[in-house]
Order: sequence, then structure tokens, then C-alpha cells
Amino acid sequence: MSQWATPGSTLIVAVRQDIQPGWHTYWRNPGDSGGPTTLDWTLPAGVRAGEIVWPLPERQRLQSLVNYGYSGSVLLPVPIEVPASARPGQVLALRTQALFMVCSDQMCVPDELPLALDIEVRDGAAPLDPAYGAAIQAVLVQAPRPAPIQARIALRRAADAERGGRTAGGGGHRPGALLCLPGRDRRPCGGPDGDAGRCGADPDAGAGTRGARRPDRAGRGRAGH
Repeated sequence: MSQWATPGSTLIVAVRQDIQPGWHTYWRNPGDSGGPTTLDWTLPAGVRAGEIVWPLPERQRLQSLVNYGYSGSVLLPVPIEVPASARPGQVLALRTQALFMVCSDQMCVPDELPLALDIEVRDGAAPLDPAYGAAIQAVLVQAPRPAPIQARIALRRAADAERGGRTAGGGGHRPGALLCLPGRDRRPCGGPDGDAGRCGADPDAGAGTRGARRPDRAGRGRAGH
């Protein structure tokens, strides 16, 4: 997201997928079929990669199956911890082996690609990268994260439901239709109809972002910055 790395900061890199029409990739919980994108990192000493910050997915229907994933263009941000010992002028070689499960309504293609990004270490706050910085920042803001409420949904007889309805947060709030998206641990996430839910286990993002590039078969896998 930013143009360089700063010692002792968290840099955000992002893998960009440009997916051809008729194909899709998957969220962290793919649903009834498929599999999520995975990244196997090789990093300089002291540099650590966090988990993918997953953007809000689409609900994808295929006959009786329901999956969660992405079509078109999507950015998958990843926080990278830069050690305080990193020296200005040093170049950090970030390498990852990405595995994409790219599917259509007829077939799936597991595509493994090496991605690379070299980023310089400098002192001082870095400006946003002009190519991808703002787009990655928007993904981080909109990514699902734990909802600050406790919700309970129970089946009731019609008469009881008219009196009590559904409750959320213990305050008697009556939400509209809910769209539930199971997280990795299979606990449901929910939000108003038309929203993919605002809960999850994604970490908050830190400072700056960059990314990497490489085409895949059904679309493109890139690491953007």
C-alpha cells in the first residue's frame, strides 16, 4: 500500500487476482466445494507474514451448492512485519508460492504460481503507492471483522414471533433478513440482506501496502502494491 517499508512497521502487500468471465476463486471458507487461495512465504530473516485479510465474498450458487468467493478483480492483502533492525537502503526480497483454486461451472484448475516483490527500506512515513495503495486501503476498511454484538436467533411459533421477534445484542433489536457466512471455524457470520456480513476473524491492518504479479490460467494472480 505504501511506496517503501519502514523499520519496525507493518507493511501490507496484496495478491491481485484478475479472473476471467465465467471463472471464480474462493473465500477463506469456500462453502460446499472448492478451496481458498494459500500462500507459502519465503522471507528475509526477521520478516514475518500474517494471514490473508479476506475481502467480503460473493455468494456463488451452482445447482444445489452454495460457495463463497470472488469473480472479476480482487485484492488479497497480507500484513508483513518489518523488524526494527531493518536498515534504510536494504531491499527486502518477499517471495511466496501461491496456490489458486480457479473454477468454472464445469471444471476446477489448481494453479500454483511463484510471486515475488522487492521493496526498499527507508526512514520516514511512506506515501500510498499510486498504483494500488488506495484500492488496497479500501479492501482493509471493508474486510469482515468481529461484530461488537452478541446475537441470538431462535425458532418460535408465529404468535410468539409477532410479540418477541428476533433479538440481537440483548436490546430487543429486530434485524431484517440475515445472510450467514460461516467462518473458518464454522461459526456463522451475519449481516443485513444485501451485505455479506460484517463479522470474521481478520486482523486489523497496519501501515503501508505493496503487492506482486504473475498471470494464472483462468485469470491473473498478481502481487500488487
